[in-house]
Order: sequence, then C-alpha cells, then structure tokens
Amino acid sequence: RRQAVEELGRLRHAPAFGSLVVVMERADPRTAAAAATALGALGDPRAEDSLLGVLGREAAELRLAAARALGQLGSVASVAPLLALLESPGLDTEARQAIRGAIAAIQSRLVGAGAGQLTVASAASVWCSSRRS
Repeated sequence: RRQAVEELGRLRHAPAFGSLVVVMERADPRTAAAAATALGALGDPRAEDSLLGVLGREAAELRLAAARALGQLGSVASVAPLLALLESPGLDTEARQAIRGAIAAIQSRLVGAGAGQLTVASAASVWCSSRRS
C-alpha cells in the first residue's frame, strides 16, 4: 500500500488527491507519511489544511513528512503552525532543519517577501505580522 502511495506522488497523479488525503488521515504512520509526501509532490494547495491537521499527531515520521509537504505547497497560513511545531520538545536536528526549510520555502514563494521577513523567532510574532498585511 505504501509503495502504491509513493508511486502516486512520484507520478504526480492529480486524480489521487482525495484518496491521498484519506490515506494520510487514516492509515498507519508510515503509510500516512508516504501520503503526506505524495501530496507535497502533487503541489495542490487544497492539501494545506489536511497537512496542517496532521502536524499535531504523535507520529514523528508523519509530522516531518507533513512539514516538508507544507514547504512545497503551504502558504503564509502554515508558518505559525510550523513554528509551533519547531518549538515542541523532542525534535531531533533533522526535524528542526526540515521545519526551518519548509518555512524558508514558503517565504521564498511570497511575492515581495524579503529574506528574514518571516523569521523562526516565534509563532506569535509571525502570526501578528501576517495579520497586519
């Protein structure tokens, strides 16, 4: 099952969008993580809410895959939840780098956003600055 999910992402098979969301939300953590990765590969912005929804799950593999996928398709709305995840205890160096990379990728897609405009200082400051825009 996981291999099929991975292949759908590799092929960027857009008709699988709905099925991938269901798998990500209901499958075992490894398969759910593969579905999150596949959703990131599809690049469909409709996946953002579902990916944000799994950031709070216990499975570290799923949270990391969701963070990376948000880096590929997330909007500024994903930054505060990613920052909150970054501040959670027990993250290893790889996870922290992936989350920071996702935030940087989102920032790079924002029209007119300069380097450092969205920082990893705190979730509250990003939320406040995005609300003023």
